[in-house]
Amino acid sequence: MTLMIELNPEIEDRLKHRASAKGFEVGEYVKKLIEEDSEKLRSIDEIFAPFRENVEKSGVSENELNDIFTQARKEVFAERKAEQTPCDA
Repeated sequence: MTLMIELNPEIEDRLKHRASAKGFEVGEYVKKLIEEDSEKLRSIDEIFAPFRENVEKSGVSENELNDIFTQARKEVFAERKAEQTPCDA
């Protein structure tokens, strides 16, 4: 794929300087930045795949999992509320 973008002169100068400082031609440097950034992009499905696999292997039902999360959420809310409540001394 070939892309053409317009940059204002200040950004272009900074980009040239950064590329040169890192030992790249501008085009190579921009390509490297885009490739590195695209590797960071993962879908929600990719992020949660290991979790889903572990849940499936555990045999926990969807309702049981919902109950676990509901209980954990209640515990966290209770802890936060306790931290905010001034102690009677």
